[in-house]
Amino acid sequence: MATHSKTVKKIIQDIHDRRLLLPAIQRKYVWDAAQVVNLFDSMMRGYPIGTFLFWKVDRKNAMRRNYSFYDFLSQFNERNHYQNELSSLATNSHEEFEAALDGQQRLTSIYLALSSTLAFYLKGKWRSLATSYPETELYLDLCSGIANTDQNDEENTQHIYRFELLRNEVVEDARTTVTTHLDKGESLENDHIWLNVKKGLDDDTAADFQVNNSQLPREVMSQAIKNINRLHQVLSVEEALSFFEVESDSIDEVLDIFVRTNSGGTVLSKADLLFSTVIAQWPDARENIDKLLNAMNEVGDGFRFSSDFLLRACLYIFDHSTRLRVESFSQDHILEIRENWRNLKKTFKSLVGILADWGYSRENLGSQNALFPIVYYIYHASAISAQDNKNMRLFYIYAQLKQTFSHMDSNPLRLLRDELKEDSSSFNLTKLQQIDFSNGTDLKFMESDIDQLFTYPIGNRTFDILSLLYQGLKYRDKQFHQDHLHPHSSFEDVQLNNLMQCGQKLPDTGDDIRMKWEQQRDTIVNLHLLEGHSNESKNDRPLASWVLDPIERQWVECLPNSLPGVPPDETYWLMHFEQFFDERRRLMKARLMEILQVKSETEATTGSAAS
Repeated sequence: MATHSKTVKKIIQDIHDRRLLLPAIQRKYVWDAAQVVNLFDSMMRGYPIGTFLFWKVDRKNAMRRNYSFYDFLSQFNERNHYQNELSSLATNSHEEFEAALDGQQRLTSIYLALSSTLAFYLKGKWRSLATSYPETELYLDLCSGIANTDQNDEENTQHIYRFELLRNEVVEDARTTVTTHLDKGESLENDHIWLNVKKGLDDDTAADFQVNNSQLPREVMSQAIKNINRLHQVLSVEEALSFFEVESDSIDEVLDIFVRTNSGGTVLSKADLLFSTVIAQWPDARENIDKLLNAMNEVGDGFRFSSDFLLRACLYIFDHSTRLRVESFSQDHILEIRENWRNLKKTFKSLVGILADWGYSRENLGSQNALFPIVYYIYHASAISAQDNKNMRLFYIYAQLKQTFSHMDSNPLRLLRDELKEDSSSFNLTKLQQIDFSNGTDLKFMESDIDQLFTYPIGNRTFDILSLLYQGLKYRDKQFHQDHLHPHSSFEDVQLNNLMQCGQKLPDTGDDIRMKWEQQRDTIVNLHLLEGHSNESKNDRPLASWVLDPIERQWVECLPNSLPGVPPDETYWLMHFEQFFDERRRLMKARLMEILQVKSETEATTGSAAS
């Protein structure tokens, strides 16, 4: 293998001209904002960022063998623009081109930062909203750098150069702040002078900056020019990107090299590498799977299904082992998936539609393994009845609450599939509950299992429990959130102290009761499902104030089953939380035992003795 080096600017041009592409065996872009920032800081400091591995490809030979290649991302949005587009070799004007076997994440980050925008999800925002994914560009703070770094400052030991992905308005605000401080003759010590890193590709950036910012103090200007020159040197002058070049016409040889070399950077999982073997035998697999995943993940409030799930579910549907082994993806198995792809697509689209109707999304969907029996039945059934739908939903909830698939044991999946094969006329939940999985689990509930449900903190499983209690909600029509009856903030020390100062008597103000209440506030006893708009209006209102409000009361009373297991009005005040918790737990337990058809241990013992 020959070794070569190029400037970043030349690599960017090669990607733009489609002289550098991605092979189908590469996966999607998965880096986050911090990794992008770290990469550019390393480059500025002259740190090695690893050697790349390129595959030299003859275009006509690739077309003759039906090899698939993809263009680099032209822009990135974590919500809806993260898939690479298939590159047309027929319209590629180059007789030879290169494909990146190792370094895709780094190259994509560099290309996006220097030619486009990146839109990552903002933590704490609604994932279904486009505004939660603001477009940003990469900027360098010209006030940062070695001269302004305290080597003894622990906060600066990781980054010397301050790079950030910023929205345009943030950059404009910073520019306004600098101008204001200059006009007032104030220090710029805590200010930021942001330069878009794309400017590092231009030869005249330093000169233009001096002309347009002549009012800057001498020391600030000096540091800024040093940073601009360093950025230009790294991007446009130094041949900083080194790569090995592989020449081979065999996709199998290239695949072997790919698997051997892809162990650094963002680690490839076994599923990623096995997906590469699928691509080698089914060139259009990635395009077909990506299109299906896009369609699935955009249903309802969105999901986060992967190629791993799709391929394993396909193996399960066709009665093969779902373990991620090379033997699982034999040529015959892949051909089976390929020939039945049309029906498989219908099955998976039906699945996500059903999940959305049940109120699930990426935010609250639990084990995906528990979906395999459901997918199996959807694929093989002639039609899905209303009773099938109900039983599949209960099966999924039961599997979550009993943690049936939390163990690394494929036996439950195999036994469930065997039962579904034996009787495919309906999704018979009663029969599935009779299966003993031999790992100490099943789908039946005892009273002790019901008690365990009250220990789970707010999350996927509490949603499952609440959805059992709140029958008939139209999840497709409205968003329902898990909401605290007594607001989460009511249990903070400040709020409890305020109660005491107002003369309210709490049962105990010691640390033990505070800790106990803090644990109890996030369990299902203090949770309910509330439509999104009402949740926003309720916000941090005390429970008594909200429930006893005549307007809100109308909403509460029109809910299916009203508020399942809510005690009498006098317990709504926080000072009565102990009584409220005990009473609601009792009511909810009785309702859950009725729904799950569980006899109390006393009844079970009495019945056993009588027989």
